[in-house]
Order: sequence, then structure tokens, then C-alpha cells
Amino acid sequence: KDVYGAAGTKFTKVACKFDPVITQETVRAFIQSNPDVETVHSGCSQVAHWAAGILKQLGRLGTAKEPFQDGKIYVGGIDMDELLLVDILNGDVLSTIDQQPYYQGYMSAVLLYFYKNYRLLPASDILTGPYVVDQTKAQQRIEQIRALTGKKPP
Repeated sequence: KDVYGAAGTKFTKVACKFDPVITQETVRAFIQSNPDVETVHSGCSQVAHWAAGILKQLGRLGTAKEPFQDGKIYVGGIDMDELLLVDILNGDVLSTIDQQPYYQGYMSAVLLYFYKNYRLLPASDILTGPYVVDQTKAQQRIEQIRALTGKKPP
């Protein structure tokens, strides 16, 4: 919000329930009340997927496969699942950010162990994200998810 405000861009936070119907109706109502919306950003992969779905139904979804168009709304997310990655592959969602929360927790424990036992600290930041996943990386992430879960392609 601070970054958007400093750039002179309007930012509104919209609370969504973790339910596809309620989320889509919330997005629909917000878009109808605020026709100047240009982007939707979600901190949840499924909410981004649901938002892209309703925007497509409304004919307002901007995609990565076409040039920017006034009146279209572009979607981005945080975290990932196969549904959102397929949306990215199709161009319906621009990108998502993969944070690697397991790595964040694991590395914290390792660093505490090394500090307690050897007084060692890392020399610099340890990057555990964000890793931007766009159309160039989505298929690779889908294959990794399938390999980890044993899920077969549809």
C-alpha cells in the first residue's frame, strides 16, 4: 500500500473468504462499484485463480498473451498451486511469487543451531524467495509439484 500510495496509485484492500463463490461475488461487486480497477493482487493462489475466473466471465480479464488494454484487469498472486500455474501458462494470470516457507523455517533452525553451538552467523541475507513464477517458469513448477505429489497429468 505504501509503494502504491507513493507512486500516486489508488490501492484498496478487499477481504475475501476462502470460498470460490463468495470470493467471485466479492470481486464482481467490487469491480462493478470501482470500474477503474486495473489489477488484482492476491496473497493466496486460489483466490487469484477465482478472481481471474470471474474477471474472464465479466470480459474484463487482461492476459499476458495480448498487449495492455485499458479497461482490462490483470491478476497476480502469491504462492502457487497447480490451478494457478495453469492460469499462468494460459496467460490468464501474469505471475505469482513463490516464497518457500519450508525453507524459511528450516534455515532458521539451522542458523540458530550454528549460532548456539559455534557462534556463527551468515555473512549475508539468505534468499528463500520471492521467486517470480511467470509463463517461462510455470510448466517447470507444475512438473515439480507432480513429481513431489506423485500426481499424474490430467
